[in-house]
Amino acid sequence: VPLSAVFNDTATGEESVWIYNSKTGTVSRKAVKLGALVNSNMVQVSSGLNEGDMILAAGVFNVYEGERVNILEN
Repeated sequence: VPLSAVFNDTATGEESVWIYNSKTGTVSRKAVKLGALVNSNMVQVSSGLNEGDMILAAGVFNVYEGERVNILEN
């Protein structure tokens, strides 16, 4: 995942990402275990994510639990 998607939750001390829920349009925090650094801007996630999970890749310090977000299409 992009390094920009990972943040340290100061309340729990856990490395985390924001998971996007397409049904509600909201995000929720998910703790992850990190693996090896890949290149200078990616990191492997060894546990905590499921295949198909959509994560927030930018602005992770500007959102809160349950916030509605918009998806930017490429």
